[in-house]
Amino acid sequence: MTDHRFKLAIWLDEMKLPFDEGLAVAKQIGATYVWFAELPGETAIAQMSDAEVDTMGARVARHGLKLFQICAGHPFHNIRLMDLDPTSIQDHPAFHQDFNALVRAMQIAVRWDVGALCSVYQPG
Repeated sequence: MTDHRFKLAIWLDEMKLPFDEGLAVAKQIGATYVWFAELPGETAIAQMSDAEVDTMGARVARHGLKLFQICAGHPFHNIRLMDLDPTSIQDHPAFHQDFNALVRAMQIAVRWDVGALCSVYQPG
């Protein structure tokens, strides 16, 4: 018999708590992992400096938690990619902003050694 265990991840945004309080609650209820996109009182992930990224990672670790994935906002959530002109996609302001957020999320994932990113595309 193998020793498989579930890995419980908590989406901190839904708690609507300050970051450290949310981390404490996640740990208290048995989570191993956390993830988030927009937290009250915190710099948006896509706008964080490397120093802020390092500080936030240390705060997660202090609570004995790990990061499940990196979600720099909700890239591509509100853009209909089918409506974009492939010859000028880089000129579309919303696409450009979301693309940059996704790139920043990748940089942060490398910095935090997290192997997953969140990007939401909703066809419509």
